[in-house]
Amino acid sequence: MGVLDRPRLVAPRGGSVRMLAGVGTAFSVTRIGAEYVLITMDTSPGFSPVMLAYTASSPTGPFLEPRVLHCAPEASDRRIVHDATAHPQLSRPRTRGPTARGSWR
Repeated sequence: MGVLDRPRLVAPRGGSVRMLAGVGTAFSVTRIGAEYVLITMDTSPGFSPVMLAYTASSPTGPFLEPRVLHCAPEASDRRIVHDATAHPQLSRPRTRGPTARGSWR
């Protein structure tokens, strides 16, 4: 059986629910200590330069209110920023959570 011959997954109508609004087309969920952190671009206003982090005790949520991680200064009406994801293999281990300003140390 080839890739194109495999049966497709078809969910029953109404069988899915929105778990979180404002998540970009690319995102990542990474375990940091006892929490899971979802990193994405804020899409609620459309083409936002704001990168957000949501935390949860489970990789599937429920996720708490987002914290701003970064606002891309290079964004403009002619340049967009998109698809924020974490790369844990390039990060140093973290032992502390978000700071009061909402950025990770």
